[in-house]
Amino acid sequence: MFTLRLASSSLPLQYVGRRRIASRLLVLPNQATHPAQPRFCSTDKVEFPWRHQLNPPERILDNDDLSGMPNNFRARLVRRLVACRELNLAAYEAVPLPFGMKFTWERELAENFAIAFGFAIEELLMNVFGGRVQVDEKGVAIYGLAATTDTTDAESETDSESKDDYLASMFEKNILEKYESFARTVKENPERYQLKLSVRPLEWSVESLFIVPLLSRKAVEEKPHLKGGYQAIEREFASSKSYSKIKEMTYELADKVGDSNHQRTVVADAAVSCMEVFQLVDSITGEVQGSEEEEEVVHIVRFELITETNKEDSLGSEGRKQGKWKIVDLDDALDGDVWW
Repeated sequence: MFTLRLASSSLPLQYVGRRRIASRLLVLPNQATHPAQPRFCSTDKVEFPWRHQLNPPERILDNDDLSGMPNNFRARLVRRLVACRELNLAAYEAVPLPFGMKFTWERELAENFAIAFGFAIEELLMNVFGGRVQVDEKGVAIYGLAATTDTTDAESETDSESKDDYLASMFEKNILEKYESFARTVKENPERYQLKLSVRPLEWSVESLFIVPLLSRKAVEEKPHLKGGYQAIEREFASSKSYSKIKEMTYELADKVGDSNHQRTVVADAAVSCMEVFQLVDSITGEVQGSEEEEEVVHIVRFELITETNKEDSLGSEGRKQGKWKIVDLDDALDGDVWW
């Protein structure tokens, strides 16, 4: 039987700070101890795209946001400043505070990302895998109920929007496809695999924040030749330092984008530390990945948001019209799903 479980959790009121803990061994029930698995636990027949490790991906520790832009303190600060302005925040709110303190907007954004992560996983399990799961009344914790591949009960509780549309409002299609691929494999032999997943978020933080000017994911999907256009400008500047050449390439890119060049994309990486149980059992081979022991792990969730030019409001101030945050990658399963 294919089983999905999520466990209840209460989240702290504010971010405490990210812990960096050395990796350790996973204990397999009724088997010898094996080293921790590579980035994504998998068998020779099925791969569940879930990273269960105590340390975040190495790039997070190296402050690499995969933007393709320079990775130094000054450059990261400038990117953060521009992103804050894009989110209609004051410039001073982009400045890092001492002693690990955070501005209210950053604390709230990080917490909202953690909540969104919980809701998204809930819907993913319920709609893609047929799991009966729910989020508590505060929207900050995940609870678990035993579930099978019979989705009758789960589907009866779905809102007027279809499952696909609802999931698409939370996940970009590329990352969603990874989970749907796993679900299709399981449906072919539902008695073979058993998955236990329990997630209890503990703390969270915004790890990186930057914008991609001119481009959006939708624009690149409609005009595939635009892919990599912004990073090409960054590479040219790094090699030639020619402002005239950069200006020329920017105008060329804007012309290629066309009417949608008023859109910009905000990209954010959030770290969510959790107490988690992950175990995947192959009932035929007896292979067990993970364990039933609860362990501390860190998930890196990448979000994107589209902004557009906003008409002058009633107060006479201008700002950017913001869309909705979407999960585009989880634990670098798609290497950040870079398209700009």
